[in-house]
Amino acid sequence: MTMTILVPVKDVPAELRLRGGTLTREGLSHRLDTVNEVALEWALRLTDARVCVATMGPASAVSALRQALALGAGEAFLISDDALAGADVRTTARALAALARVIGADVVACGYESADGSSGAVPGALAACLGRPLVSGAAEAEFGEGVLTALRDTGSGSERVTVRPPAVLSFVDGALEPRRPRLRDVLAARSASPRVFSAADLGLDVPAPAVADAGVHARPLERGETRVLGLDEAVPELLTLLAGTDRRDG
Repeated sequence: MTMTILVPVKDVPAELRLRGGTLTREGLSHRLDTVNEVALEWALRLTDARVCVATMGPASAVSALRQALALGAGEAFLISDDALAGADVRTTARALAALARVIGADVVACGYESADGSSGAVPGALAACLGRPLVSGAAEAEFGEGVLTALRDTGSGSERVTVRPPAVLSFVDGALEPRRPRLRDVLAARSASPRVFSAADLGLDVPAPAVADAGVHARPLERGETRVLGLDEAVPELLTLLAGTDRRDG
């Protein structure tokens, strides 16, 4: 049985710039987020899989989809609607979940966090919207006998988990090396036109609070007490701090 894999991708600025305390995309070159390439690479290595990519954004976001098609994705979808401009995590997840249902995705394979937002919240929100289990921070994963087995990066080590599709996975950089596109595939993808969905096409009702501007504010540096210690005091004090305790607290 052919399994359908949906890989959400994102068109991100090649560099991050602030304007008036807000991240801006204007006047910057864009690219497919590299962490999406990891999730896509995993999907492309599966045998007998229908690999689809999708993004949400303006018409210009089609460039990320074309890059994904050049890498080997079979189908591309663009969720584009003025009502979704500036959508928050929940609305983004709802839109992707709706698309996953429309195309019959068995597995949604995401990047762990985007290069611009870096919240890492969309995969979890997407799993919640779909009512599916989430395997987050996967370094690699295998599919066999109807079961997904993933090796998770916990930050302090690794753990192996298994889950039966349908499921949502999020991949981190490291273990999987994305392929390079061939020139003929890049040229062929230039004229590719993804299937476009509006919010109405997906049956989404977008409330006004779902769209909000996020600002970036500088946080004042908190300065602690300055203490001058002699050598005999400094070594045990340093060891205490490294252990995460403070002798002054008893």
